Amino acid sequence: MELEETRFEDILSRIDIGPPWQIRMLIVTSLPLFFSGFNNLGGAMVLFSSPDHWCNLFDGKQTAYDDAVRNNWTLQRIKDFAFPGTPKGAFDQCDYYARNYSLAFGTPWSQELTNTTTKNLTVEKCDNSWTYDKSQMHTTVVTEWNLVCDNTNYASTATSAYQIGTFLGAITFGYMSDR
Repeated sequence: MELEETRFEDILSRIDIGPPWQIRMLIVTSLPLFFSGFNNLGGAMVLFSSPDHWCNLFDGKQTAYDDAVRNNWTLQRIKDFAFPGTPKGAFDQCDYYARNYSLAFGTPWSQELTNTTTKNLTVEKCDNSWTYDKSQMHTTVVTEWNLVCDNTNYASTATSAYQIGTFLGAITFGYMSDR
């Protein structure tokens, strides 16, 4: 009795597994990849997003902030008074005018006070202390590690490290699962 050479395609034609079955199997086995993509995009979009921020003028002193609120200083008034404007009409998020803010916020707000000239004021960089707008997100990697202004390149480094870790983990754990 001679053995006949059998090809894989011959076996598939005999058991009648056609394209509908293959398409269903492709979809079922691809579902985890779909959710894995959202996991990677979520890290890039949410963890490393930079919310609106500005220099912390109160240096963590709650009494100075309470004085400002009590004297009718709103957040918008504080921004208009303390931060230089940009050509697009927004305020500069990394610089501030060098003023005595304890004295200014300790007095009642008035339009005359905010209309003072800024021509002779020096503009200084923030000293690694920012206040973040937490209306959209409470905390992100950017807000926890102050990855704004001069430190934005560190956010890109953190994203790259995350992707390299994913790559190396896929190779390492893929190899381990095959053993």
